[in-house]
Amino acid sequence: MAETRTDFLARRRKGIGGSDVAAIFNMSPYRTVEDLWLDKTGQVPVSTEKPTPDQLRGITFESIALQLYREQFGGEILVPGDKDSDPERFREPEFFRAQHPDHPWMLANCDGFEFVPVVSTHLGLPVKDGDEKIILEVKCPSLSAFSRMKREGLSEAYILQMQHYLCVFGLKAGRWIIFCADRMELLTFDVEADPLLHETLIDKEREFWTLVETMTPPPPVVEEIKNAPEIETVGTVEKRRDAAYLEAETALREATELLDTAETLKEDAKARLLEVVGSKPGIYEGARSRIYYTQQAGRRTLDKKAVGEANLIPKADAIIVAGQINNSTTPLTGAEIDEAFNSYVVDLGEYEKQGKSFTVLKSYFWGKE
Repeated sequence: MAETRTDFLARRRKGIGGSDVAAIFNMSPYRTVEDLWLDKTGQVPVSTEKPTPDQLRGITFESIALQLYREQFGGEILVPGDKDSDPERFREPEFFRAQHPDHPWMLANCDGFEFVPVVSTHLGLPVKDGDEKIILEVKCPSLSAFSRMKREGLSEAYILQMQHYLCVFGLKAGRWIIFCADRMELLTFDVEADPLLHETLIDKEREFWTLVETMTPPPPVVEEIKNAPEIETVGTVEKRRDAAYLEAETALREATELLDTAETLKEDAKARLLEVVGSKPGIYEGARSRIYYTQQAGRRTLDKKAVGEANLIPKADAIIVAGQINNSTTPLTGAEIDEAFNSYVVDLGEYEKQGKSFTVLKSYFWGKE
């Protein structure tokens, strides 16, 4: 019988899973260590609510992400219930769960494994020495979160989660597969086991699990921050912690992320349109728009390097030279100055450089959707 979501959440209460670690380190954006402690001690009911949109996105697209990963990278992967895998390597979901042999409260439940060839060199030639099993973990974030991860890399929470899994399974490496359904795009991030970090993980998780077993609430997180004034001036910086400011700050951040997401979607839509028209410049009209896709000549700009190498002389120097040629102590007349200057006039157009041509796409829409 397949495990239900409620069963899964109840089973997670028996120990510390990978997604719990960030809260223990106070690095989770979703819950505090106190929230986690209340959950593990059974002081809040196991959720029977439907998955959130973010959770539903992960449930829906995880198998698609793994299939795309297999197609794009050609790796030999093993996932729960995958009937297409090598029958000799097919395993039930329990195969993807583990309990640390020395610390039974450390649990792991990964999305899959990949068998990566181990290659060494013998007599200058590559030789396969077998396969190494690595952990695969999948996330299917929103477009804005995906774009942020593409810019900034893995968050601390994801790194801690994978290190926890590597510690529990006793493996050397893992790989995050990040899938954006909006763009049908994959990112991958490799994480190597860090034994020193594993020692810290074990210590911190043991400390937390002792609090669970003894029903001792965790200490408040950074008490001085809780007691800090809502508005504080430090030098030229005014630090704000009042509710009104934090609410406005959150609204601005969310609006900025929406703009970033919209810009990403717009660039994707442009690329798709150009793909449809074969990247051929022209004027295109559809049901509610006219699109101008034109080839523009590159800008002409002054080549300062060429001007410098030509050793052109300024106007004042031209007048001095003219006086020397005149070989007279009599000051030059205005007409003589103009004549001298004009004889040294240079057409700077000769020193312009042509930029590369480029394309411009402009769109005009009418009517309502």
